[in-house]
Amino acid sequence: MPLPESVRNQPTAWQPRQRRGLRSAQSVVEQSKRAQRVSWGLDGLSLPLKTSVTLEGPPGGGKSTAATYVALALAAQGIEVVYVAVEEPDGATLTERFQRCRRAVGLPSLPRTLRLSDAISPHEVDEDLEAFQRGVVVLDSLTELRASDEWLAAQLVRPGLGWVLVQHWTTGKAPRGGLEPAYTVDVRGVVKDFGLRLIKNRWGPCVEIDLREPLSLNPEPDRQVVTFPGGDR
Repeated sequence: MPLPESVRNQPTAWQPRQRRGLRSAQSVVEQSKRAQRVSWGLDGLSLPLKTSVTLEGPPGGGKSTAATYVALALAAQGIEVVYVAVEEPDGATLTERFQRCRRAVGLPSLPRTLRLSDAISPHEVDEDLEAFQRGVVVLDSLTELRASDEWLAAQLVRPGLGWVLVQHWTTGKAPRGGLEPAYTVDVRGVVKDFGLRLIKNRWGPCVEIDLREPLSLNPEPDRQVVTFPGGDR
């Protein structure tokens, strides 16, 4: 005996009437391509504003230099940037590096939208970010901050914020403090001998970047080298 019409047309648990929230893989890819991006200051790093990035590697390889170029590039485009200098609370070496990198990319002065923080604990970082609603936080370094995985997870989901997390390597060439950030961030890069090798990038190809040749951020008379289209992911 066939089922009554009223029963036969009812949706089952595995066949919902409307598939709300489900998107094809192609639509996800297309949406990613359409996401508005800004220059993060290094060739190959054109990313949405709300992106999380790790820069990891051995001591003296150029991690802080790469983070400085990123901070300058974003701030030069009018984006609010907070650089948390956990390793340099005295400020002398930090200021010297920012001035050296500023000259290298052709900026006449440090951007007004760049702020430096001398926070040395997760609690102090939280205090500094209370009034920071939209922009990018550069944390140099996550290793020295000694924050928990739970604290980091809470930061990466803050609305409107992008992150650059600097991490040191152990002697075994693993990020000191664990691999948790490597799994959760959008972009992962290894910095060694002043070269940046992207080994994870959900927004584009994984490329090799020479940190000794940063992008020029000084606008030419008839051509704007760096623009700020805004946007978020």
